Amino acid sequence: MLDVIKKMPGCSVNDAVKHLRLFEKARLVVSQMKGWVRALFFNAAPIQFYDRWTTECTSFWGSKAMDLKFQVEGVKP
Repeated sequence: MLDVIKKMPGCSVNDAVKHLRLFEKARLVVSQMKGWVRALFFNAAPIQFYDRWTTECTSFWGSKAMDLKFQVEGVKP
């Protein structure tokens, strides 16, 4: 939310709420009504899943890139 306000100085509350809706759609924010108050909670599970998946791919492709680098340079690892 702070990034939205920083990138769009003077933005309306409606602009910020649109981004909140995107966070809810991505399940990064969960809301719960408590009487007249809408309580918001951060959900890190989608990010943790993404980090786990990308870490595995990064390590695999990183090692392949190093192998290619050594082949191009004619260096044995």
